[in-house]
Amino acid sequence: MDKYPDMLYHYTTASGLIGIIQSGQLWATHRQFLNDSSEVSRGDHILEEHESDVRTLVKEKWPDSDRAVEIGEEWIKRVKDFHQIAGPFPWFVASLCSKPDLLTQWITYGHESGYCVGISIDGLKPASGILRSVIYKHEAQLKKLRSLAAKFLSGKIENSQFQNETPDESEFDNLITKAIGELVSFKNAAFSNENEWRIAKWADKPDQIDFRSTPRLGVIPYTTIELGKRDKSRIREIWIGPTNLGDEAERAIELLLDSQGLRENAKILKSKIPLRW
Repeated sequence: MDKYPDMLYHYTTASGLIGIIQSGQLWATHRQFLNDSSEVSRGDHILEEHESDVRTLVKEKWPDSDRAVEIGEEWIKRVKDFHQIAGPFPWFVASLCSKPDLLTQWITYGHESGYCVGISIDGLKPASGILRSVIYKHEAQLKKLRSLAAKFLSGKIENSQFQNETPDESEFDNLITKAIGELVSFKNAAFSNENEWRIAKWADKPDQIDFRSTPRLGVIPYTTIELGKRDKSRIREIWIGPTNLGDEAERAIELLLDSQGLRENAKILKSKIPLRW
């Protein structure tokens, strides 16, 4: 279980900042269009290793149980099937960061005016979807999946011992869903300096998906995530990026926050990084 910080940060452009303040929403991008080009195939590779992991687990904990072998294969099939079904309507992801004023994040925006929005954790907990920290270490990723598989196996084996009772399958369905959700929080170790958290939302209907354009990738599918209640404490900090440090930039943010009644509880801060282009 992730321990939530009081606040997380979302780095964005000037137009992105305006959209967040005015709408009270974050845009969550289709997972296939995120900055780690290996994200989709990574899930396939992790599941291949996990398949071997589960069979090893069965041999170690239930060496003489044919029933355990059956349940292990059931887990493998259901997780892989669910992962494949995720193709047309997969997870959509909004990226956050545990730290403000990071050089690696500001560089992303190049000559654009970058901003960093500090949002209270209560505003970030989504009504639907998940909020969790990204896992970068390969072994930690496998360990997460292994733990869920062990719970599935133990529960199913215990249930099979009470043949006269109808088992509650919802518990096991939830474990399958959690396993697929874990894949959303797995990322290549090369990105570990991003200190990333993610809000992920499953969009299972075409009318939940919108589209935007970008110079690099063209058409990008996305969905919206509401930032909880639109109360005055939702936005806690606005950091102005190092390439846009004039007094006019600060005054513009004051007016933007005032327009939505958010100025009183939000601090405006300027980057301390001496970055110039």
